[in-house]
Amino acid sequence: MRTSDSAQTLLEALIAGAAEGICVCHAMAEFPFVAFTEWNERMTEITGYTMAEINRSGWYQSLYPDPAVQQRAIERMQRMREGYNLVGEEWTITRKDGQSRIMSISTSLIVRGEQRHVLGLMQDITERKQAEMALHNSEERLRRVSDNASVGLTRCSRDLRYLSANPAYAKIAGRPLDQIIGRPIVEVMGEAALETIRPYFERALRGEHVVYEAQVPFAASRRRHLHVSYTPDKDPTGEIVGWVASVTDITERKRAEEVLREQHRILEHIYATTPVGLALMDRGLRYVHINERLAAMNGKPVEAHLGRTIPEVIPEFADVV
Repeated sequence: MRTSDSAQTLLEALIAGAAEGICVCHAMAEFPFVAFTEWNERMTEITGYTMAEINRSGWYQSLYPDPAVQQRAIERMQRMREGYNLVGEEWTITRKDGQSRIMSISTSLIVRGEQRHVLGLMQDITERKQAEMALHNSEERLRRVSDNASVGLTRCSRDLRYLSANPAYAKIAGRPLDQIIGRPIVEVMGEAALETIRPYFERALRGEHVVYEAQVPFAASRRRHLHVSYTPDKDPTGEIVGWVASVTDITERKRAEEVLREQHRILEHIYATTPVGLALMDRGLRYVHINERLAAMNGKPVEAHLGRTIPEVIPEFADVV
């Protein structure tokens, strides 16, 4: 008898001190249709109701004021009594103070003779769901920014696979996204391109922030001239697990620079070989550029002209200019 009393006392203590809401109920033919015989303190904290209050006002009527939700709860409870237990099902209840809270509810059917009892476990997961929603919204905003970014963005793992990539990078690589994400870098870029970038991502894997420009021979697209930034990617413990890359295709800019350099070389050749004197002046009529022919005509070296006005170089022309 003492052993039985001790076990009962221990059980009551476990129920009372449990972190989850614990309750036991059975069906009734009349209002409130469900009667509770066990209701720990955590159930009162979760719902705002004591067991006496919930038995008076009704479980369905109190926690599910919306008629449609109330009906679904009644139908779900009926199926549960037929053996279809709730296992971590999420339901939104309305507390006594009017707050909406999200519950994770699990049940077990206990049969004692002809009486069927339901053991219920309830966890308030409102904060967790709110955090998940905030994370989802943040990830969605980040995805929209990434998808619309004009620069290529990738996240790569230490074992040299693409964990993520955006449309701009797919355009640079010359492959659709579904042939990039999750694939080995060498499969997407090709061996030559991988070896081109290897010295840089290896520095990132050692913890450096790396910025560089290089011509990269992608296997699926023509050689691209890229401006690249690598940032080490760390897990919550601080361990470097990969790197994040920002990749800008500067191929056209480099071509334009090369065209400009070629035009400059042609202009220099013209200045150097033409038989007439040529000079380029700024708004203040100072020499910016002058060829050897005109410098010889003025009787002074090229260096003596640059940055000076005509009267400063040739005083006798002061009254003319």
